[in-house]
Amino acid sequence: MNGRTGNGWVCLHRSVETSPVFANDALFKLWCWVLIRCNHERNTFPVKTGRGESLVTLEPGQFMFGRQAAATALKWSPSTVYKRLKRLESMDMVRIEPRAHWSLVTVSNWNEYQKIGSPKNEAFVLEKQGRNENSGPDSGQARNNQRSGKEQPSNNQGTQTTTKNNQEPPKQVSSSRPTKGRKTLRFTSKDRALAQRIADAVLTVTPHSKVNLDRWSNDDRLMREADRIDHDTIWRVFDWANHDDFWRPNVLSVAKLRKQFATLSAKAIPSSAPDDDDDYGPGIPLADLVSDGGAS
Repeated sequence: MNGRTGNGWVCLHRSVETSPVFANDALFKLWCWVLIRCNHERNTFPVKTGRGESLVTLEPGQFMFGRQAAATALKWSPSTVYKRLKRLESMDMVRIEPRAHWSLVTVSNWNEYQKIGSPKNEAFVLEKQGRNENSGPDSGQARNNQRSGKEQPSNNQGTQTTTKNNQEPPKQVSSSRPTKGRKTLRFTSKDRALAQRIADAVLTVTPHSKVNLDRWSNDDRLMREADRIDHDTIWRVFDWANHDDFWRPNVLSVAKLRKQFATLSAKAIPSSAPDDDDDYGPGIPLADLVSDGGAS
């Protein structure tokens, strides 16, 4: 039960490589599965509901989600599938609308990144030609010769025109770039790695928490640069709060951790003396877990 139409393909922007989803094998697998389950055009079809039947209309970028069917396809448990799908929702990548017998999943910004069109357009033709012709000195010329007259520069106007089917999808903007009315979020790969670990711990306790990894990574940087607190100390204090019955539900973001850090560190550090062997991951020092680098 999914209501998916067509057996074509979907677009996957290269910038996904810098996404936190790409860093998590399970989430990336789920994200790809979500994309290929979506409808590429409006579709109405009957769905059995109990003893009756009802008509369901799905728009492009939507599909019908059922835990059992998804668990079978992904080879995970139903609870694991739903928990990971909720993580995608917390990242504003999908929206989940529960229904009586299933859930409606809508991919955010579907129309912005899936504008190539049907597999009959030139993008599909060129992609197919690329597979058949491979590479060679004449391969690019051969593809140019097969373009239609509408896609060639107009001699009368002296400008190049592009058909709708040949329109390139819009470039995906990095979430770490400045947005209107907001300051630029800056952080290194180590700040992002720590933010991801804190987010994983928060979502384990409260799966419905909203997570903004870019903002959390920026807050990690502020704690490191402005407050002069190293990553290991940040994690040690957060880990203490995350295991404390009172503080666990009150520290659900890096911003809240920073606000209460003086109080929390006074309670956490005396009860947990620094340990040189307490690395960022089990047996993996933080310096070896990620490489230096930044996002702007």
